Amino acid sequence: MNFQPKRLLAYVQWRKFWLILMPFLLCWGDAAVTLIGQPEQYWTDGYSRVNEGNPVARSALGISPIHFVLHSLGYTAIWAGAILLVSPRIALVVSLWVSMAHVIGIASWIYWGTGRSYEEFCVYVFVVAVALGASWFKSGYFVVRRDG
Repeated sequence: MNFQPKRLLAYVQWRKFWLILMPFLLCWGDAAVTLIGQPEQYWTDGYSRVNEGNPVARSALGISPIHFVLHSLGYTAIWAGAILLVSPRIALVVSLWVSMAHVIGIASWIYWGTGRSYEEFCVYVFVVAVALGASWFKSGYFVVRRDG
């Protein structure tokens, strides 16, 4: 057996791609609905009327939408870098943590921001749970063991 560290590193990083995919989609989906959900006064009054529950994001939005996007890029780089650099177990926890934070963020816009029904909210959470589970299984780090 010929040990090739570059191939091993590429394999490990590719597997972790699946742990980054869903949090990435949810993070940027949350950023998109946050920008879309800003009131008309936000865009016309110099970004002074911010509608956002997260105090860090609210502060960034208060400066400008571009600042908010740059903040989101930095935030994404931090958690994606953490997933790539830490052990698989910790990477799973980070993936879940970031995903759940943004599931809640998007859900709050769906449920309270748009007046959608509770049933639509539940369907959204179910679809995200299925997609998150699929990405974890695809990563190969989360395996169901069958005994006997």
